[in-house]
Amino acid sequence: MRKMSWREELKPKIKGLRFALWKIRKQPLGLIGFGIVIFYSILAIVAPLIVAPNTPNPLVIPKHVTRAPLPPSKEHPFGTTGPPSYADIYYGVIWGARTSVMISISVMSVTFVLGLILGVTAGYFGGKVETFIMRITDIFFAMPGLILTLVIISIIGKGIGPVIFALGARWWASYARLFRAEVIRIKQKLFVEAARAVGLSDFKIIMKHIVPNTISSGLILATLDFGSVVMVAASMGFLGLGLDPGTAEWGILLAGSRDWIVAGKWWIPLFPGLRFRHLCWAGTSSGTPSGTYSIPGQEDWWRKVNNNGAID
Repeated sequence: MRKMSWREELKPKIKGLRFALWKIRKQPLGLIGFGIVIFYSILAIVAPLIVAPNTPNPLVIPKHVTRAPLPPSKEHPFGTTGPPSYADIYYGVIWGARTSVMISISVMSVTFVLGLILGVTAGYFGGKVETFIMRITDIFFAMPGLILTLVIISIIGKGIGPVIFALGARWWASYARLFRAEVIRIKQKLFVEAARAVGLSDFKIIMKHIVPNTISSGLILATLDFGSVVMVAASMGFLGLGLDPGTAEWGILLAGSRDWIVAGKWWIPLFPGLRFRHLCWAGTSSGTPSGTYSIPGQEDWWRKVNNNGAID
């Protein structure tokens, strides 16, 4: 049998990418949301170039002690919050983007990897392994998410690390169930049965055929959850839970506006609120582009069998 050239092997992937780009053009809101997420991710990276970091901890907003909140000016472009936090809103908004994006990406990464490992293990091997893992996920599903998060925070304390751990504990079970269901569906396909028939080990089957065909569903869920994590983290900051007071985080900035809204200090809730709303909406809307291109698995596998007579 003639061996396929690298150009011929790339053709189906290029075709799939072109189809994905065509679907993205049909979903303009998803594309706009994805662009906003990218914008805030870049903003989080270049924050030190926009606003000089506070020392020794750049995630702590520098204080400007005044009797009342200062309106937007050349020195303070977004104004200040006044007592009791005395925060510079411009600094908090820029560095708050880093805090929100860092928390959301960290939580999504932890839950995605943990859910993938446990879900694939449960779905592929079944039996007692599946029963044990699924009963653990049922326990986490039975607990109200907010209460579970608050209990974990009360045990391990405040900070970015504890918030990431608490939110990860709240979200991983959804990914484990999703990946388990996908694996149960895919492992019954003919190309997986053929892989077993030619003697591939379970590890190779999982890594080369199961995982590549289940990732796209998890990516869609992760992008949809991106805005939800930002919202929950900001809600915890607004309530004074999770992050320490004075941290550059949008929810904490919004909490500082509660005593001043009725006094007409409109700039305190406006600037962090707009950024918070943009990122939450963008994270929810960007799920469509993320799921338009799935990693080729079955089609490429059969092409290798038909042309080479064996599986790598």
